[in-house]
Amino acid sequence: MDMTDLAQFWAKTDMQTGALHPMHPVLAHCLDVAAVAISLPESMLPLINHQPLDRRLLGFLASLHDIGKLGATFQFLRPDLWPAALGHTPAALPPGPRHDAAGLQLLGQLSTHPVLRTLFPDWSVTEKLRIFTGVAGHHGKPVSRAYQRPANLMSLGEKTLEAAQSFLTVMASLFQPPPFPEDITEAAMDSLAWRLAEYLPIADWIGSNHTWFPYINPQDLKDPSAYFWNKALPQAQKAVLQAGLGSVRTTPFQTAKTLLPHLEKHALSPLQHWAETVPLPDGPTLIVIEDMTGSGKTEAALILSHRLIARGHASGLFLALPTMATANAMFDRVAAAYGKMFHPLDRPSLALAHGKARLSERFTQTILSEKPSFSTPEHQKQPGEAACSEWLASENRRALLAQVGIGTIDQALMAVLPVRYTTVRRQGLSNKILCCDEIHSFDPYMTEEMKELLTLHASRGGSVILLSATLSHALRTTLVNAFRKGLGLPGTTLQDTHYPLTTLVSTTAPPMETPCEPRPGLGRTVTINRLSDPDEAEARIMNLASTGAAIAWIRNTVDDAIASAEALRARGVKVQLFHARFAMVDRLAIEQDILRKFGKQSSPEERTGVLVSSQILEQSLDVDFDALITDLAPADLLIQRAGRLWRHHRSNRPLSSPQLDIISPPPVSDPDANWIRRVLPGTAAVYRDPALLWRTARALFSRNILRTPEDVRPIIEEVADSTSPDSVPAALEKEMLTTQGKNIGAQGLGRQTVLKTGEPYDPGTGQWDTDLQARTRLETDPTVVVRLALLKNGIIRPYADDDDPARAWALSEIRVARRRLTSCSPPEGLQTAIETARACWPRWEREAVNDILVLVLFAAEEGGFEGTACDKDDNALRLQYHKATGLMFPA
Repeated sequence: MDMTDLAQFWAKTDMQTGALHPMHPVLAHCLDVAAVAISLPESMLPLINHQPLDRRLLGFLASLHDIGKLGATFQFLRPDLWPAALGHTPAALPPGPRHDAAGLQLLGQLSTHPVLRTLFPDWSVTEKLRIFTGVAGHHGKPVSRAYQRPANLMSLGEKTLEAAQSFLTVMASLFQPPPFPEDITEAAMDSLAWRLAEYLPIADWIGSNHTWFPYINPQDLKDPSAYFWNKALPQAQKAVLQAGLGSVRTTPFQTAKTLLPHLEKHALSPLQHWAETVPLPDGPTLIVIEDMTGSGKTEAALILSHRLIARGHASGLFLALPTMATANAMFDRVAAAYGKMFHPLDRPSLALAHGKARLSERFTQTILSEKPSFSTPEHQKQPGEAACSEWLASENRRALLAQVGIGTIDQALMAVLPVRYTTVRRQGLSNKILCCDEIHSFDPYMTEEMKELLTLHASRGGSVILLSATLSHALRTTLVNAFRKGLGLPGTTLQDTHYPLTTLVSTTAPPMETPCEPRPGLGRTVTINRLSDPDEAEARIMNLASTGAAIAWIRNTVDDAIASAEALRARGVKVQLFHARFAMVDRLAIEQDILRKFGKQSSPEERTGVLVSSQILEQSLDVDFDALITDLAPADLLIQRAGRLWRHHRSNRPLSSPQLDIISPPPVSDPDANWIRRVLPGTAAVYRDPALLWRTARALFSRNILRTPEDVRPIIEEVADSTSPDSVPAALEKEMLTTQGKNIGAQGLGRQTVLKTGEPYDPGTGQWDTDLQARTRLETDPTVVVRLALLKNGIIRPYADDDDPARAWALSEIRVARRRLTSCSPPEGLQTAIETARACWPRWEREAVNDILVLVLFAAEEGGFEGTACDKDDNALRLQYHKATGLMFPA
């Protein structure tokens, strides 16, 4: 088949009337993608036997990714563009698989083609298909097993085979690929298939961008080599830069204070000094940091990251946080420092990766226009400015490709789940340092995911930094051994029980456990006081409020937080309320107000007041209170909450010393089955193991004083121990065993769900759902998204105002337990208006009618808004919403 015929096969089409070129040929598109593939930085290249794949071989393999589009089934999708080389246009759709499966089928049928015989010397068809699985499976998941078996390689038609043979000859002539190594093992084949499946979607996304690669006339392909060298390759090099994926040079590490200038005014903490001076081994490294809140763990992690990057151990960094709020806060901290890790004339990208990243104004300010090149002089004049191209920022999967990424832990965990485009997430984490904060907060299901992620990252030569203030010895050992498994090392037993403590794991020596001194001035003695019930807590707050103190009360449920705030307001106390059941627009405004009032720069006058919050306060914001009241919770969480007491250095506090008041029943030796439920029914519903809460109360109230850091490790280990005599009261044992059974089930489900490191790129490894269906967290109480809406001039509009309608709807969202709110019936006469509003949403949002609800609000006589919905039993609910109280359910 000559080039004129081959150029008539289309790959992309332009549906616009009067388009200059209605289609882009398969040959041109595959050359575009191959050009991108060989233009991406070396740090991203697929590896074979631990070495980057030869770019000639990579270009050839990339050019084959859409060979299946030569098939009649695909070409018939546009009958008006039917290539004459396939004969007469059929009257109906020819039978056949989708183009990715057709590609694998074609490559299997052509396995004896001279080009492939030379490329794969003495390989069987099955072995060749192991590699081609990664080439064909470039749409985020592996191709069906049916097309991976030589026996199922049915013919796609003589004309298609003839076109594919010509295609192979053209590509081999252009790229001149060297043959695969003769000593490659099956494990290396599977590894390369994964690497190709991770790499090629990125090349395909960039190569499919109509702006970067305009469609051409088939006549321009008379000489494919000229098209590749003169058009595709130069354009690919520009596109890679404009996508934010160009090579970025790193800078040598000098000192911690050079990297983080804000440390200039202070002496380094012992932990930060250790991070600056500890000898770092060659090869993949795991560093576990256990230290108090306020010890400078984040700065230590950045120091270690820069040192590892400067030594060539990584090309970038991904910081994984437990919540969107913590990720947003981390973004602000890292944005000021990340540029110091890279050459001042380069433009490293910094991206925020979570479901609501576009709601962060700080992040949206970093997104630069795609039009100017990153190497233009005007950009070079601003080396310290944060940058992230619009292309990278357009979705979470791409955001992980940035040189420095910050997001929720969920984005990283999806790299070990069988979901579509887990491949891109793996590519995003590849050759990066993975830094995870608050790792003690993982439930049993997430812990299984985290273990597999550590094993995967270690097996690929990646380094990891784990941070926690309250990590148990057992969990530290579990995580260390998961990393060692990825290194091919046996499990080990950790010995040191000091606190603070660092643990360094590598291939070159046994784990190195190093005690650290606490940061001077950070150690505190907090008086612990037990309050018998919420009424006593209200009285305590009334007394504290008269002193002008900054006071926080953390309740364990949103309903309890709302009720307590209302009770205090009824007693004349001015209260601010913070929880997760606010529309995002109001929640973000409240966060900023809380930071202004109780943050590091707040004045004594601003700080006077009471904040009632749900648990989101314990991890999300850098705030500081003079007095803290809290419901009883597991010990690690209470220690986290206590970290909000006297967090910043201040003079002239209205109270003489920090005191932690805990609402709890007394930890009597023989509590009854309703021990916690009688006093805190909401807490009993959230923390299902009453014996754990009882051990927490016993450990804390037997001391009456919390000394940090001295008491942190003993308390954590005492509360975690459920096997010692007298650790589980008889009346609480049944619920404890029930909870343990659920935890074991969650662990089993986690082990069953994750993709096991070393398994082939195969559809049989999991369900391969969309990432929207991925469960990184095991929801015991499933939720639904509620979008608040208002009726304005007969049109349904989002509750939040914003020039961007998509952003406005996102700012109007609240996530609610599905059992409490299952549906929102349209108010009478507004069905069409609601459907019109939904019609403007992206397709997956439009179709998620049971998962994304529209709650129409109307002004209420008593202020705020009200609307109607139904619970899981179809009971009608009259809901109230106010920007000061959030969404309230009827009592």
